[in-house]
Amino acid sequence: MNIKKLLEGLGSNNPHVSAAAMRTVLDNPNDAAMRTALVKALTHKNHLVRGSSAIAAGRLLINEAVPHLIPLLKDDDLRTRCFAAAALGKIGDRRAIAPLKKLAMDKEHEYQFKLVVGALRKLTP
Repeated sequence: MNIKKLLEGLGSNNPHVSAAAMRTVLDNPNDAAMRTALVKALTHKNHLVRGSSAIAAGRLLINEAVPHLIPLLKDDDLRTRCFAAAALGKIGDRRAIAPLKKLAMDKEHEYQFKLVVGALRKLTP
């Protein structure tokens, strides 16, 4: 599959196209090119693409996504921050502990706080 076209699909303004592109990634979890496209999509300009990519990275346990997920903990979009926190907890990489602890200090958003605490529980014995 053409990675450029896949990334375009992930960033499409048409939610059906974007969802189809994400299904393609999820349906091919062992395809290195798909995983690379997913990691690249974590830096996409559209917060919906970043968020759905974070969900997929967590579901597929893509460890190489961690350095791209950590900055999403500071994303302007609340849902993207939450999806990134949940993904980091699922992936289980301890590099996420300090950034998650920092985000846990922000108790303004209860849902975000619960996800961050849940992720930290998975990362710290």
